[in-house]
Amino acid sequence: MSGRDAGGLGKARTAGALPAEQGTATVILLIPNVDDDDLAAIVENLEFPNQVLVISNSPFVARHKETGFPFIRDSCSDARALIAKIVAWKEKNRRSFAGIIGLDEEYHYALSRAIADAFSLPYHSKETLDRASNKYLQRLALEKAGVRIPWFQLIDQETDVHGLAYPNVLKLITGYASLYVFMNRDASELERHRTYIQKTIAKRKYIALAHQAEHEGTATSYDPAERYIVEEYLPGTEYSCDFMVEKDGAVHVLRVVKKFPRQELGFFEAKLLFNPDAVQGEFKLRELEGVCTKIARTMNVAFGVCMLDFMLCKGEIVVVETTVRPGVSSFIALMGALYHDTSINKAVRQRLGMPVDTTIPNEAGLAVYLYAPHTGRIAAFDTRKLEEHQKKLGIISISKYYMVGERIRKYGRYDHFMLMAGLVLMRGVEPSQAGQLIETVTRHTRIVMEDASAPARCH
Repeated sequence: MSGRDAGGLGKARTAGALPAEQGTATVILLIPNVDDDDLAAIVENLEFPNQVLVISNSPFVARHKETGFPFIRDSCSDARALIAKIVAWKEKNRRSFAGIIGLDEEYHYALSRAIADAFSLPYHSKETLDRASNKYLQRLALEKAGVRIPWFQLIDQETDVHGLAYPNVLKLITGYASLYVFMNRDASELERHRTYIQKTIAKRKYIALAHQAEHEGTATSYDPAERYIVEEYLPGTEYSCDFMVEKDGAVHVLRVVKKFPRQELGFFEAKLLFNPDAVQGEFKLRELEGVCTKIARTMNVAFGVCMLDFMLCKGEIVVVETTVRPGVSSFIALMGALYHDTSINKAVRQRLGMPVDTTIPNEAGLAVYLYAPHTGRIAAFDTRKLEEHQKKLGIISISKYYMVGERIRKYGRYDHFMLMAGLVLMRGVEPSQAGQLIETVTRHTRIVMEDASAPARCH
């Protein structure tokens, strides 16, 4: 992404690194197709960076070289070629592998599974991976297990959608972040969005990978470019959490985030990192852990850290989707600052056979996104008022993804990710005041766009 600041990959935290003589067991961390700022947050907050082999297709992973920490840059398009690189690295560095953490959901975890098989590492079953990366199969399994989910239907380009209930949400059966998620108020809107997907998704090949998965004993082909999910539009507040499944079956919630939505479905003004047990009137960790336990059993997850997106509708937890990887977003940097830990670190500890602290601190923090009003060149990006009130507001950091004079482009009509121009991290937040703080940050930030035909400014 043009102008994105990787946040200084060379400044990874080394305080927790183990001396070489204490062990060379290494965990493989596969991170394809992750934004540079999220990748930076993951790497900067690694507790044992010299015992984690980071594999990514991002050019920013090469900055890892400055620290001497293990990394491999690879296109992540050919499992056999990647495995050959890992074998060469393993032999050169005389390491052994303790496990793999795969964030390759958009590839249906095929890369992680192939690497795990090549090095005889424990990993999830194919059934679990199919359910984790195919929203339709996942919903079928959760519905059968009695987990509260929205109503849903599988459709294709030929399905008559006039008889469906509206409003509803159109999604891919697989996906990456919030791309290709549409709210439809009527059949004409659904038809327009369905046509848009068919015309544009082929350009995002890593999302639109056709795959086979077993359903009711039969191998069935699923093509994200041709078959989609329509589900109930749920009013209410959206949340996400990470939870750890231990080998004895115990389940622990590791972090909880409340999302503050924008007008565009799937995009957010801010995310609040908090402990539900320290807040009145939402839900309790024990209740959420009960839902996560049921999900883990339904998905046949034997170990690892999983992510869950859910809605709170009239006080009831309704599952939107889940998968067998930690969540990846702005809250990683926030967890690092507030908790001095991340869910990925906890997953690494589990793979290394080390004890894991699953306690969630009571301090709350806020990640507020700074959005450009529209595409074009940035004429001004002024955060001086925020900087003046930095201590009073509890601001940890202010990051700018673009510089004055740079152009913000969108790759598609509904691609709002590119309008994210920056991020403000805050600590010591009173959860009930989060909305007011978001408004304050927005008011104290000035982003002005030049006319599209104007020349770029120097910077």
